[in-house]
Amino acid sequence: MPEELQDPQVAPVRTATRRALLGGSATVAAAGVLGGCDAGDLTPGADPEPGSVEAEVDADTLLVEEVLSDVRSLAGWAAAAARRHPRSRRHWAQLAAMHEAHAAALTPDEADPAAPPGTPAPGRVPAAAAAALRAGRAREQAHQDRLVAAAAAAGSGRLARLFASMAAATAQRLALWPASSPSSGAGGRS
Repeated sequence: MPEELQDPQVAPVRTATRRALLGGSATVAAAGVLGGCDAGDLTPGADPEPGSVEAEVDADTLLVEEVLSDVRSLAGWAAAAARRHPRSRRHWAQLAAMHEAHAAALTPDEADPAAPPGTPAPGRVPAAAAAALRAGRAREQAHQDRLVAAAAAAGSGRLARLFASMAAATAQRLALWPASSPSSGAGGRS
């Protein structure tokens, strides 16, 4: 190209050498091969068999069953608290609705998210409203901790995100937890 037509602000185009192209191609190919590996794949004695995927699925299935049982129990407990403490019924009903939504998210489309017959009773709700709030808060905090642990243990990224989302929803409910019974006149929140 003649000098008078070249723009001084544009760098001249360099042609790639064959050696540079081959080196770049080898790097991209190696990154593609190693990108599918994780540290467990590189550990001596690691199980490269497809069975490891099945074990992960089975572990996730057991995790879902454990969390679903917990969610159903908490939904039942919140519903019982709503019946036992009519003045704080709105709080307990919202909590039960959240747990029912979580049960539906964990249940296959063709299954009923409600607790099946033979599901253990959710536990006794204290007669005093303040005691019920304390007991409910302790149950929800323990549930949130189990959801965080389940999210960390899940083999499936999608399942881990679902558990993490459920833990966040539970944390939000805990952040808005009533400090005392509405019947005591103190409507503050902690």
